[in-house]
Amino acid sequence: MAVGCSKAPSATSRTSSNLPQPVLYDPAHDLGQLFHDVQLSGMFEDSKTFADARPRLAPAPAPLTPGERRARSIGLGCLMTVLGFLSHMDTSPAVSGANVNPIIHKNYQGGDIVLPKDPTQVITVARNPTLKEMIGDDIITADGTTLLGSDDKSGIAAIMTMIDTLMQNPQIKHGTIAIAFTPDEEVGAGIDKFDIKGFGAQVAYTVDGESLGEISNETWSARTATVTFKGKSTHPGDAKGIMVNAMYALGDYLSRFPHDMLPETTEDRVGFVHPYTGTVDVEESSLKILLRDFEISGLDAKEKILRDMVAATQAKFPEVKISIDVKELDGYVGRYEGGPDFFIPKAILSIERKGDQLWMNYSTGADTPLVPLSTTKFLTRPFWATITFVKDEKGSVTQLIYGYSGTDYIARAMREK
Repeated sequence: MAVGCSKAPSATSRTSSNLPQPVLYDPAHDLGQLFHDVQLSGMFEDSKTFADARPRLAPAPAPLTPGERRARSIGLGCLMTVLGFLSHMDTSPAVSGANVNPIIHKNYQGGDIVLPKDPTQVITVARNPTLKEMIGDDIITADGTTLLGSDDKSGIAAIMTMIDTLMQNPQIKHGTIAIAFTPDEEVGAGIDKFDIKGFGAQVAYTVDGESLGEISNETWSARTATVTFKGKSTHPGDAKGIMVNAMYALGDYLSRFPHDMLPETTEDRVGFVHPYTGTVDVEESSLKILLRDFEISGLDAKEKILRDMVAATQAKFPEVKISIDVKELDGYVGRYEGGPDFFIPKAILSIERKGDQLWMNYSTGADTPLVPLSTTKFLTRPFWATITFVKDEKGSVTQLIYGYSGTDYIARAMREK
């Protein structure tokens, strides 16, 4: 079975803190029908736009591998019972994903690919050398006027093809498989409501990426910085000695980015800083910057560079008020009090930041590191509990939800006197 590229839009905004809500097209509904088409049921009923499913029938026991037999012979057993596969349904908001017209270039024989509805859009071999490895393949592109949406609907197609193959060929032995299609990549916060316990997989793979056969076993750490430039606007006819144009300070700040630390000049495990969006205005301008690195020390170093750049631009434009805010961890720091129904009644939980790591301390226990699952959800490794921070409409943290053994416990943020 192949899932193809839908002609309905499924783009999401990187600036949104909410889950995308289906308007003209509900991808989970359509994908749900696909699950049933390959004899699956157990669709999770929830308020999010996820499509989650577990198999209707228990699979035949998979034969043990030699390694598993050796492990069992010394009493270790076989720990993994459910294997998960995931792909994301959302597509980039940079280009329209509505009214997609997929073009199949059959039996590709090399050379640049010109997209028919916009001849200025050319997929060149020079900039896409992997085309050299696709001679004889069928290549699918958009027509040049929209996004194709293959990232990551190709992953959805691959997973559904695998499931269909397994269902049609029961002689292929396998363990329990869980699959989920999520709106997690472009929004970032979309994964906050993912039901890890309900999904049930001990190990999972996201089917996305680039080269065939490639497996990525790590990901980078990330921060987002916002730099704000505040000037003073007035009527340009009377502006002499009064107007302070914030745009010039923003331009100076942009010019200070290290050329060898940008996405377009780095590769492999080299981190980067990426100014990706902003607003430009006389009175107030702003710039949002992504920080990426595989090491926390690398993130710290990049944050310091951005702060040093602020200081240098501030010195050059003393009348412009410049500030930098690096999200999100500081907003979670503080003390939280559980109620009488908390798993430890009236417990006080303290959240502290040490470098780029949040730590939790119980009133009766030791420090526990929090492992980020998303921008608002964290995992406590010793107990495999989750900590989810809840914000009000102004962005202030009001409480945390401590999820443990299928129960959510509420601890409210304490206002320091």
